[in-house]
Amino acid sequence: MGLYATGSPQHQILASLRVSYTNLNDAIQTGVSTLSMIGRPVFVYDRSSTNEPYVYGSINYCMQSFGLSYGRLLHLIANQYLLGTLALSFTLLSQDQLNSYSEEGSKDNLARTEIQLYDANGILKTFTDGLGNTFSTFSSGRKFAEFFGMDPKKARGFIQSGSFGDYTLVVVVVNNRKPVYVFNAVSLQLIAIIPNTVAAVKHAKVNFGNFKKLLDSGNAHNGFIYSSFDKLT
Repeated sequence: MGLYATGSPQHQILASLRVSYTNLNDAIQTGVSTLSMIGRPVFVYDRSSTNEPYVYGSINYCMQSFGLSYGRLLHLIANQYLLGTLALSFTLLSQDQLNSYSEEGSKDNLARTEIQLYDANGILKTFTDGLGNTFSTFSSGRKFAEFFGMDPKKARGFIQSGSFGDYTLVVVVVNNRKPVYVFNAVSLQLIAIIPNTVAAVKHAKVNFGNFKKLLDSGNAHNGFIYSSFDKLT
């Protein structure tokens, strides 16, 4: 399946439903037979130009178009990382969701990681614990190891390899640091939310000391205003 441009029949079908389809059964249940020929779409937004997405008709076509491995594609989507100026998603995004995408910053030693498993169709695997509760995310590598009764060292090997049996293993970075809000210096509209200061410093292309001055002063820098708050006063 190829790229569905804005206004094409396939794009209109997917946009009107505002959902992603995981398999043929989902398409049949909606009564939209056309979707049985589409597969799972990937929505691609270019934040530098327009909020209207292009729709790649299958995961494989999107991977081939951008030269991404399956694991890398899932990594970008699960962590809401930008690919250049592009935001990739299995679902259509609201403006707030699009704003939450950020550049992939350097490693943050204070961040914690969670583990998710995806099948070949991009479906997040769910599990059931001993109390009958369902979940789809392991809060740590230790929890992942405990659930499957494996040695932590062996679990780390699976995490580093990015695969576990028939599943692709994705590490989701959870950062407890405060986000940085980025506004257009002319319109004063919020245009991005950067999840932490490390990534924000990289975005601004200044050192940490100068970035702190930008936050404290509210002065514009290269067309942007950086703030610790979601509204400018």
